[in-house]
Amino acid sequence: MTPPKPDRPKNTPGPHPDHAANLVNPKLRGLLDYWTTLKGTARLPLRSALAPAAFKQLLPNVFLIEVLDGGADFSHRLAGEAVIAAHSYDIVHTRVSEVDYGSAERGQGVMRFYRSIVKRGEAVRLTGHFEYLVQDFLEFESIYLPLSRDGERVDFIFGASIFRSRMGTVGA
Repeated sequence: MTPPKPDRPKNTPGPHPDHAANLVNPKLRGLLDYWTTLKGTARLPLRSALAPAAFKQLLPNVFLIEVLDGGADFSHRLAGEAVIAAHSYDIVHTRVSEVDYGSAERGQGVMRFYRSIVKRGEAVRLTGHFEYLVQDFLEFESIYLPLSRDGERVDFIFGASIFRSRMGTVGA
């Protein structure tokens, strides 16, 4: 599995897609293992198969993004408390095209990243910094996991993010 190409060189702050197998945080690795188990031999796990009790300790850190019109846009359907805190506002029911990422280029990069998950249907690790946010979140590690309604087409992107600031880890 080749991760999507990053929007910037590896030595600069910002998001960097990577192989899901390179996850550092054990809770995120556990979520990847759970997703892999749900998937079984199918191309994609079903969204309806998710059981929040299986990742209870990560609930503040989870997010669910719905794919709209085959990837023309995306909508934040669920965001845990740590995700909301990192973004400084409640992003639930907000389309990705409406989020202020600090620049049009950064927003386009987010759209390209999500579209790459829809196209490939594979888990992706993302690391980087939230340099465009008001909050003092220095770095994050996230896992992005595609989900489906029918087992074939990516209809949702589920995942979790662990945020680390000067004050310590936020959420799980």
